[in-house]
Amino acid sequence: MPGIAVGFNTNTVLEGGTAADLSNGVLVLAKDLFDRTTHAVKATWIEIVRDDAKQPRVSGPVGDFVSASDFRVGGQKVDASQATLVDGE
Repeated sequence: MPGIAVGFNTNTVLEGGTAADLSNGVLVLAKDLFDRTTHAVKATWIEIVRDDAKQPRVSGPVGDFVSASDFRVGGQKVDASQATLVDGE
């Protein structure tokens, strides 16, 4: 992740692959708190996004929220009415 070090350990949940799959250029999503002093994330969860995962992804703050089927993320209109939500409702 450009400019951000990501650390993990044996307690980190890895989805979509194993630690052996991590290398330069691999798309990952990492979750935990960012330490502004060290510019690092000590990840408790990492998703390794496979090249064959062609589903669209958006990230960022939600805006223009009307309902689960009508909101925007980073200006992109989203309908999550059929989505499976993780860590929330």
